[in-house]
Amino acid sequence: MTESRSALVTGASGFLGRPLCRALQSRGVTVRGTGRQVAEGPWSEFECLDLTNGFVSASLFDGVDTVFHLAAKAHAIGTSRSDDEQLQAINFDGTRLIVQAARQAGVGRLIFISSVKASAEDSPYGRSKRRAEEVVLESHQLGMHAVVLRPALIYGPGWKGNLYRMAASIDSGRFPPLPELGNCRSMVHVEDIVRAAILAAEEPAASGRIYVVTDGQAYSTRRIYSAMCSALGRKVPPWTIPLFVLRSAAMLGDLCEAVLRVEPPINSRSLKSLVESEYYDSSLIREELGWRSVHVLEDSLPDILKSLRPDFVRSSIREEQKPNYERAD
Repeated sequence: MTESRSALVTGASGFLGRPLCRALQSRGVTVRGTGRQVAEGPWSEFECLDLTNGFVSASLFDGVDTVFHLAAKAHAIGTSRSDDEQLQAINFDGTRLIVQAARQAGVGRLIFISSVKASAEDSPYGRSKRRAEEVVLESHQLGMHAVVLRPALIYGPGWKGNLYRMAASIDSGRFPPLPELGNCRSMVHVEDIVRAAILAAEEPAASGRIYVVTDGQAYSTRRIYSAMCSALGRKVPPWTIPLFVLRSAAMLGDLCEAVLRVEPPINSRSLKSLVESEYYDSSLIREELGWRSVHVLEDSLPDILKSLRPDFVRSSIREEQKPNYERAD
């Protein structure tokens, strides 16, 4: 299959959208970005698109040969009924509208960025993504080159969320030194998922397939904690807090939350995200498409933290003093 010449990227101004658009432009692709608000960025033109409006015009895809559908409502813990309805409206109904309009316009290729959460369907977010995947793969049956990518937790410059807050807590000395719990979590660098998306668009064998995308590493919470300490120039404490102490603190946090209606530093939800495993097998994309990740978290963290806030990494750390890490197998 030939390379894309013109692409439409939904969610172009987001954490994944911008580096994808930049990579496409570097390959000579004419990029049309979309988002809910006008934005400047690495694209030739930008169109406002609100997937909750219930309509997507086929004219949006004029001259486009490939669609990268990234726009979505993100996963959130403890969502309300209205949040659940938005998940369905944006993630499922919005994807359905994109697919229908793209087919009507004669677009040949569609790459959908889903989530590993779709494999379990044990949350409103996971179910909304799984239903969206089914719509995308129906297009494959109708002759479109359609591929679903399920990335694990994505890290990279501009990274925000729970792990950013973890790094901020470590930097301020407020994060407890966790023991090695043996849990395993999967992640993938934003540049690696960009490469996977472009490869999926160009490889004929990818059509109709669902690929999990991770960097192949099994990150325990302790490993993440140690890597962040190193990137921040902090020594890893020689002692750890036992798990039973953390569980007791989480129960106390639950009680405070219920009585005071404020979110505590730790509760059962936050502890669960720290101690449980969430590991996924990405061997299929390696075997079928020859894709390989080129990043691991330890190598990437110093630059990630600096990109989030210039003074995040302590001033005592000089560029030439950044630790070197060997890539894990």
